[in-house]
Amino acid sequence: YRISITRADANGNPTGTRVYFGDGVYKNEALSWNKFEAGDIVPELLGPVPVGTENFLYKIPFNSEAAWTGTTTYHAVIDTSDPRISGPGDLNPTDDAENHLITLEVFNSLGERLRPLGTPASGQPGTEVAKAFKYRRWFQPEGSPGDDTKEVPYAALTHLFCWDNRVPVADITRLVLDDTASNEQCQFLVGPGDAEFAIEYRAYVPDERFQQDHSIGWVRGLNGTTANGGAGSLPTPSSPTNVGRPPDAPENSGSNTFQTMLTSIEPNPTPPPDTVTTVLPRCAFAVTLTTRAKTTDGGSFHYPHAEETAAFALASVLGSS
Repeated sequence: YRISITRADANGNPTGTRVYFGDGVYKNEALSWNKFEAGDIVPELLGPVPVGTENFLYKIPFNSEAAWTGTTTYHAVIDTSDPRISGPGDLNPTDDAENHLITLEVFNSLGERLRPLGTPASGQPGTEVAKAFKYRRWFQPEGSPGDDTKEVPYAALTHLFCWDNRVPVADITRLVLDDTASNEQCQFLVGPGDAEFAIEYRAYVPDERFQQDHSIGWVRGLNGTTANGGAGSLPTPSSPTNVGRPPDAPENSGSNTFQTMLTSIEPNPTPPPDTVTTVLPRCAFAVTLTTRAKTTDGGSFHYPHAEETAAFALASVLGSS
């Protein structure tokens, strides 16, 4: 088999030069599967190898009786950081992510391309032979046995993918007291208990489809937790859509009142009740904005993220605004 990658436009039409997995231009893409043989773990090289007039082919090992090891075996591990297929970089935050077509071709032992009977010729160079087999793709099951795949009536199996390796952005631009925003480095905010604290911020991934979510959390003083009232969050009703991606302006988050943020919950030394609540007159705080992207490294779902933290102090005065 052979796998190739081609840039595509928004409609899925190929627009770039075909890049073959295994061409070795960007990295060594030799692929081996491990098998258990005579008491040892032995690698078997699948490719890439030339066969006939075709290059970058890999062997399909399924018909052998080998005891293959490992819970997962891959037919290709495509490095999307290859500059030939990587898409826009971090210096191009206003560009959309790129579409790519990944194509699978199947060959016989002579290096002749095989296509399913009844399908049109691929039009690619080299010898091509029609054989009795079908390409099928995974499909959402519809409730009947065997309906989880669909036939693909073409000479090769192609699927459209979109990837984006750019980092997410988290930027706290100003702190907001009621309707007044400030970018001063040191801020000591004073107001009544019903005064509102928020932040002005940017939270985006260059292509919005790749934003997992964004959130804003605050912590009070030393050892502030949700249990003692010393940790909370500011509403982010726009998540997971982008906020403030240039040229758009930053936006304000939702807010918490000074009273909410200064309320301390401590164990009652003489219960009941079990806890006592006190509104502190003042305290120091830190607020953190986190933006998470959906991209993975192919081996885990630990999403990359960006964070920014700002420190400030709140002081409550009697009365209301």
